[in-house]
Amino acid sequence: FLSQALCFSSDETRDQVVRKRSKKWEDLNNTKNALKDLLFVSNKDDDDRSRIIELAKRSEWMKENPDEGSDIKQTLENIENSINNVESKVKVESFSRHKTLKEFSSQIDIKNEKGRGRFLVAAQDIEPGEVIAVDTSHASLLDRVHVPTNCDNCLLPALYPIPCPNCSMAKFCSKSCQVKACSTHHKYECLIQ
Repeated sequence: FLSQALCFSSDETRDQVVRKRSKKWEDLNNTKNALKDLLFVSNKDDDDRSRIIELAKRSEWMKENPDEGSDIKQTLENIENSINNVESKVKVESFSRHKTLKEFSSQIDIKNEKGRGRFLVAAQDIEPGEVIAVDTSHASLLDRVHVPTNCDNCLLPALYPIPCPNCSMAKFCSKSCQVKACSTHHKYECLIQ
């Protein structure tokens, strides 16, 4: 219920809803989600900060990083960075490009056989996880069935959806995805709705 309320909350009520949902997570002994919700609160007060520290001390993060608890401000930053690290995208290493297919590695060959047509094959052994192609999409959208559950920016599942501050139709998996989308593509889509 509180997740639905969050999707339709205004800027004025969003922090209250997030605080309530955080408390519910805490009642269910789910400190990670309670902590994540509290970190999402826009205008943190002293009570929020003390609850964050209290939850962080009980969480696995603090057990793994016990020496981080001395400086409250540094602790808050470290917790936010560790939980909201959604920018952990794979960095594409440069590779030698194919002479014809510029998006592909030179490790790929083009073959053409009667009955099979044209196809790609490995010119040499390719290690698991090795990048063999890089391309930028010019458009992307979610299948209609995933719109209520996935992020409008990165298209990944949004376990704790953050709504667009204007239309509440688009949902995001993190504050950074919300900011990125609202400053790029969604500012145009939002006007349509």
